[in-house]
Amino acid sequence: MDIKPLLLQRSENRCELCEGDQGLEVYQIEPTELAISECQMISCQICLEQLDKGATLDEEHWKCLIQSSQSEYTSVQVVSWRQLSRLGHLDWSKEILNTMELDELTLEWASAGL
Repeated sequence: MDIKPLLLQRSENRCELCEGDQGLEVYQIEPTELAISECQMISCQICLEQLDKGATLDEEHWKCLIQSSQSEYTSVQVVSWRQLSRLGHLDWSKEILNTMELDELTLEWASAGL
């Protein structure tokens, strides 16, 4: 089953991180044993290119995490937490991380990907 149409509907055809609408693709969040729809999200090309652990981050672009860190979807929260952690040297990133309320299992999942 192709999950992309469901994720596009969920995200209203926008990146679930920055709300961009160009080059939208499904992003698989690892590791997880959750249902497929819970471990995937829609991401734009700009975000996708920077989600790689070795990629250089455009710090200004990731200020979008202020909004996405409060998503109702666990997968979006996990990716937001991971990116904020990568930007942990920035004051605004630390502030957002301090406001995130992740349950123990979600935090464990987010931490496992670093």
